[in-house]
Amino acid sequence: QDVLMEEIVARYHENTKDAEVVLIEGLVPTRKHQFANALNYEIAKTLNAEIVFVLALGNDSPAQLKERIELARTSFGGSKNKNITGVIINKLNAPVDDQGRTRPDLSEIFDDSTKASIAHVDPAQLFANSPLPVLGCVP
Repeated sequence: QDVLMEEIVARYHENTKDAEVVLIEGLVPTRKHQFANALNYEIAKTLNAEIVFVLALGNDSPAQLKERIELARTSFGGSKNKNITGVIINKLNAPVDDQGRTRPDLSEIFDDSTKASIAHVDPAQLFANSPLPVLGCVP
């Protein structure tokens, strides 16, 4: 892991000499790659990076999303980590299937109304319930 961190830091400095802002997308945890959050946290600590979580609502209620935000924050050091800036809610009110996955083709919602559903969540609800500042919502 030390070799990996050294490589990441070297590439970071090589590619960000003149940058004012650098955006680094973390690895997405999956069943096969459950270590991804731990590695993302190590990278963020190594670079002393500000952290912005990006989460999609899917089929979750605002209360369930609040729990997921809290879980994400906990896996990155919790409320003690002052580098956690906030959260962006992605794919807000996008059509999703029954598994909560965003439908790739929006026209499918017109072909068969049972294939996808659209939640109508008021962004103000998310701002009020979030344990972290909501920096924005992307439709």
